[in-house]
Amino acid sequence: MYKIITFLKLIRIQNLIILFVTQYLFHLFVYNNFGDVKLYLLLIITFLITASGYIINDIFDVESDVINKHEVIIGNHIPARVAIFWYYCFNIIAFLLSCYLFFSHRNFNCDLILFLIILSSIFILRWYSKVYKHRFIIGNFIIAMLTSLSVFNVLLLECPEFSYLSQFNFNIQFIVFAFLLTLAREIVKDLEDIDGDKIMGSRNIASSLSLAQTKCIIIFILIIVMIILILWSFFWIHEKIVIIHNIIINLMILFSIYKVLFSQNKKDFTYISTLLKIIMILGVLFIPISYLSI
Repeated sequence: MYKIITFLKLIRIQNLIILFVTQYLFHLFVYNNFGDVKLYLLLIITFLITASGYIINDIFDVESDVINKHEVIIGNHIPARVAIFWYYCFNIIAFLLSCYLFFSHRNFNCDLILFLIILSSIFILRWYSKVYKHRFIIGNFIIAMLTSLSVFNVLLLECPEFSYLSQFNFNIQFIVFAFLLTLAREIVKDLEDIDGDKIMGSRNIASSLSLAQTKCIIIFILIIVMIILILWSFFWIHEKIVIIHNIIINLMILFSIYKVLFSQNKKDFTYISTLLKIIMILGVLFIPISYLSI
């Protein structure tokens, strides 16, 4: 049981569950059905690739994690060779399932794009962990883009119904919301791990810029997210529950901005990172709230 719990910590099971629920709710309320086998295959593929991404990231980050984290799983609780085995195992299964999705296509163009996104995600996550994570803004951009693409992939899965995009333009707004909020949180996490990253010679935003400059970037991104939520509110001006939901999220973002302004140490940034994750979860709840209000 201990080994299972440790492995679940390694693959960040709580984040995987949030991603799984986000994709499922997005499909459920956009297309008003519980999906077919292809949806569940996509959910499994996303789960496996994301889990493998966490594994390879921890393998490459052992040295910095000794400083940044209280508990280093790779090498202490799970041997590196075992972690590598599961990394390749997850990716091979994800690749085979994505091949099945592609060859059982209903729309060649959309299924090809979906297949290429899935395939490239496997390689991008590896290169992210090895190289790009420590490059200026590139690493943050990659994770934010892959997070938003995981939602976009649900739309590609139902390509014959792509007209839903024009009917419900907040689908794209939600994808942008996911991208920006993830981008802000990734930069906060860089501040959280700055001590170990500097030892690794990292050139990410937090390591390259001053604390004040990094804070300004985070605040700027969060302000854009607030503007998106305000625009959402105009689309749902007659739906009180949607307005209340957006007000709650905006208040939490304002509180996050306040915390960013006065944050100074790792404990502060860990708190902000957790707060932004809660905002993400509330953002996911916007999907059923908005569609039930239609």
